[in-house]
Amino acid sequence: MTLANALSWTSGRTNGDAIKALLSASAWLSQSGIQEQEGPHAGGFYGWYSTLEHCHSLMFSATTGNAITCMLFLDRMLPGWPRQNPTEQAAFWLLDKAWVADEGGFIVGINPQNDSQVRQIKTLDVAMVLNAFVHLHYETDNSFCLSVASKAVDFITQRMMGPNGVPYPLLDVDSATVIQDISNWRSDIQPYLAKIAIGLMNYAQAIRSERARTHATRLLDWACQKAEEKQEGAITSTGRSVHLLPTMYAVDALLVGSVMLDRQRILEAALKTWRFVADCQLQDGGFPMLVGEGENYERADVCAHFIRAGRLIEALGMLPEGYCLKIDKATKRLCGELANRQPDPKMFGAFNHSGAERPDLQDANTQATMVAIQALSLEAGMPNAASAIARDMLIV
Repeated sequence: MTLANALSWTSGRTNGDAIKALLSASAWLSQSGIQEQEGPHAGGFYGWYSTLEHCHSLMFSATTGNAITCMLFLDRMLPGWPRQNPTEQAAFWLLDKAWVADEGGFIVGINPQNDSQVRQIKTLDVAMVLNAFVHLHYETDNSFCLSVASKAVDFITQRMMGPNGVPYPLLDVDSATVIQDISNWRSDIQPYLAKIAIGLMNYAQAIRSERARTHATRLLDWACQKAEEKQEGAITSTGRSVHLLPTMYAVDALLVGSVMLDRQRILEAALKTWRFVADCQLQDGGFPMLVGEGENYERADVCAHFIRAGRLIEALGMLPEGYCLKIDKATKRLCGELANRQPDPKMFGAFNHSGAERPDLQDANTQATMVAIQALSLEAGMPNAASAIARDMLIV
């Protein structure tokens, strides 16, 4: 049996708390105003809503791209869920406000209050939007979506590609200058490169592109090799600390890559790295941002990533004995203090950036909420959630 065929699994569980949290989170995504509903920026997604300042952040290309993917995922899991605006409106915002057609990429973000722009294109962000447009092509059979995706692939694999096969992180739009300093990846680059591979694999699958598949495979192999080299499985480090969020990026990509390429070696690297994160779990079930030295606090997105990856590993029949309890504990934490239960509709149902120890970071966070939606879909036992995420690459 191939790894893809193994993903027909559904847990059979009915976690009532997970179902309630899933419904609240999906309603927040569609009804809270985190997606702009009107005006020239209708369709774009804000990165978060500040619970202290009571205002939205910038609109981000990567967030909007991932939101398209998440909405298409929810269309499968919850037919008839209360989505007010179609995914096409989000795509229109990306093309109208963020796309730099001459380059094939999308600027980082926009402040809709004054139309000021972050005039940089991040390779990682383009990969998130690439994945969304491939999924829109599947959904609508619109050839223009595929042409946008094709330009994004060219941006990643040609415009931004370094001589050693590693894409550079940034392009300055106004000067048309590629920023080659790899410190802009913020930590060890393998997790980010692995995450880029997801969009490339999806595109390769859509049009049978050997070029995109080759690039994706190379990026995954680097992350796999890094996991194998590290005795404890920690792929990413910053100084004397291990940053768990990009570490989970690598786990996500390695899991999806193992299914798409049907490679046991990649799956084992994902499992090794996930177990490292599992063993960093806090007493309350949550996860810190860093393991080691440095300013530290709990991260809801790490918790959600951990749950999602754990259930995918379980779906593949690879979950180590005793680790199901860690996933259950993480789910209880995610559905508890990390879920926003303030009565303000701009916040209720979302997942916070951090826990109570950092009230300044208890914003209603879009990306954390979208990852939580997928984790909770698996926890709630939604049929075919695992195959939608790992085989069909509807992953945020």
